[in-house]
Amino acid sequence: MDSMCATRNILNGGGNKDDLVQLVKAIFIRCDNLGSSLHPMWLPRDSIIMVKADALSKPNTKWKLLKHFAESYKISPIFPELNQCKNAVLAAASRPSKSILILPRWEAQVWWSVLLQHAQIEQIPDISTVLAPNTEGLPRWHFVIATFN
Repeated sequence: MDSMCATRNILNGGGNKDDLVQLVKAIFIRCDNLGSSLHPMWLPRDSIIMVKADALSKPNTKWKLLKHFAESYKISPIFPELNQCKNAVLAAASRPSKSILILPRWEAQVWWSVLLQHAQIEQIPDISTVLAPNTEGLPRWHFVIATFN
């Protein structure tokens, strides 16, 4: 695992938050039901194993905006790569001009609170009306249109 906090929470049976304790319990109960055991270990992000895991977890995470969707706005919407969402949100929030970003609904990310403070959020009900599929198809998570004024 590349999160020292998550590793520590699992090893310690949770944390000081009830929802984390319940989650850790559920993980261990699931492992027990499957007849397996869990031995989490923290590894630095730059270790060879984590670099390989990152590369394997991110194939085909690039999609393009559909032309008719992009043309329906007066200014061009920006669809940042997943690893650039934070930078895109911070840049849009600090710009005096209007910006439109297409972003995953990723409420656990640190940039999500900045987004809520500086942008109007609209849920995208059907991502196929916004993005063209790549070789793996369309993303399976929810996206929003964030308008910064």
